[in-house]
Parts: sequence; structure tokens; C-alpha cells
Amino acid sequence: MNKLKLILSTTILALLMSVIFVAPVSGGMIGSKSNDAIKIETDKMIIEVKGGAFNPFFFFYENGQEANETAHYKFQLDQIFESEDLNGDMLFDNETDTVVANSMVALSSLTWEFSEFVIEKDSNDITTAIHFNITSNDDKAYSPVNNTDNFFIQFRMHMDVENTAEIKFDVVIDNYQFKSSTSMLVIGFKLITLEKQNMVRANNSFSFGDAYFESAPKANDSFGETHVGLSNSFDDGENRIYLSYENFDGRMVHDPILGLSSVSNDPIDSELSDNVNDADGSSDQSNGIEIPELSKEEMFVVNLFAILTFLLVPVLIIKAKK
Repeated sequence: MNKLKLILSTTILALLMSVIFVAPVSGGMIGSKSNDAIKIETDKMIIEVKGGAFNPFFFFYENGQEANETAHYKFQLDQIFESEDLNGDMLFDNETDTVVANSMVALSSLTWEFSEFVIEKDSNDITTAIHFNITSNDDKAYSPVNNTDNFFIQFRMHMDVENTAEIKFDVVIDNYQFKSSTSMLVIGFKLITLEKQNMVRANNSFSFGDAYFESAPKANDSFGETHVGLSNSFDDGENRIYLSYENFDGRMVHDPILGLSSVSNDPIDSELSDNVNDADGSSDQSNGIEIPELSKEEMFVVNLFAILTFLLVPVLIIKAKK
């Protein structure tokens, strides 16, 4: 009877351990939302959107660097205004370009709404993308200076497994009435870090420390394309980044990117990328360990082998005791 109990208990243990050892571990990403605070965690990056309805900002850092405040980056929505591009280079220069009178508005003066997540999953129920929006259509805050009804500005946020070290955000502006037919519309962002970071420009991007900000050179509006400029400044001990939009009509959509260069191109190598892009692929990136996806037939063979192995062990032990 004792031998039977031993065999039965071992069989149950074998079944449980076979599942533990061979079941694929879910990769992808995790998103959480609490009131007006959002957090998304991937294997490489953690990004939080904080500040509530009146002062939203992005707070991001490499996964595993939570305690290292020198590796944290705060990217804050700052201002929106018009500027006359005096030298025609589509780059806002706060020392030479003229800000159009009564056009500057602090983005913190607008009321912002945070949407719910839209989550994409693959056939293995692994999260492959998370989307959410931060939107303001606060006419009262804007119309006194621009006489704009139904003004709309939105940041559409996207994270996916193609690169889990960056977040894409579409800038959407609709029904903005320019005060000047020759001015460009400028959005300013603050970059706040514990230690001063030097801005290094490369084509349409800036790098700072282990992070970067990238801008597409053109945006789409209701009638085609519009040019976009990317510039920066260092004022009052703070780095600022400016996106300058050529005078446009109707709705304008542009897609910048925030990311971490230290991990952006490394852990998702070519082999893992193939698995991730395949609808049937699955991998665990939470600890940098690649877990292969097995077919049903392969899973059956591995499970059967594990069960037989654990069943044979007590039998051999009993025979040895005899």
C-alpha cells in the first residue's frame, strides 16, 4: 500500500513538474492604469505617465534601474505656440525666432483625459502591443488667445514587441487656427534628469544619456504632407526639445519616438525578432531568457518523456531496496 501511495504521489508530482518545466512563459508586456496614472513594463523598459489631468509627463527608465535615479528620464509636455521662422530652416531657435504675440499656452493649463488601454494579443494570448491616448479638447483654456472653437490635441501612445525599448506617440492636432499665415506651430517639451545630459544630434533625432528622441521629418495634414523641424535649447538649467510644424490646415498627425538606446537594439536579436513577428511565436524576455515555442506534438513528446522519467525513478528505487 505504501508503495502504491509512493507511485501515485510521484505520478502527480511528475505531471505538475512536466507542466512547470516545459510550458512556455508569457513574454510581451504588462500595462496598468490607475485614475490618471499609467504604467507599462516590458523586458527592457518601464514607462509611466504621471501628472494627472493637468500636468502629464512621461517618466521612463531601463527595466532593473528603478533604484538608480541617475538613469531616470522625465519628459514633460511644456508649451505650444506659434513662431515666425525668420531664416526659413523650419527649426525653432529661441534666441533668433520670434514668438507670435498671444499665441503661447502652457500645456499644463489644458485639461487632459487618459483613455483606457487597447491591447493586442497573439494566438498564444501574449500581449504584443498596448495603445492608449492622452487627449485635450479644452476650448476654454485655448480660445481666449486663439479664438479657436473645438481645438483638439492628442498624443496617441503605442508600445509593441517589435522594439520593447521605445514608445511611439502620434501627435494629433485638429482645428488649430493660425494667427499668422507664415508662422509655424511649435510644441515644446522639457527633459528633466538628475544629472545634466548633453544633447547630441544625429539626423532627425537627439540622444541624451542612454535615451533618445526621434522625429519623422514630415507629418500628414488634411491636404497632404507638412514639414517638421526638430530643435533644442538649454534654458534655466533645463533641456528643451521643440517640434516645429509648417503652417497646416485641418488635422495634422505626426509620429515621434522616445526610447532607450542602451537596450534598444540588443536583446531582441534577429532570431528572437522572427519569433516575435510570427503570430505563433512566443518567448520570455522578462529575464533575457529565450523560451522556444513547441508544437502540440513536441509538447506531447516532452510531457510523456518527463512523466516516464519521474515514474521510473521510484520504481528503480524500490527495486534497488529489494
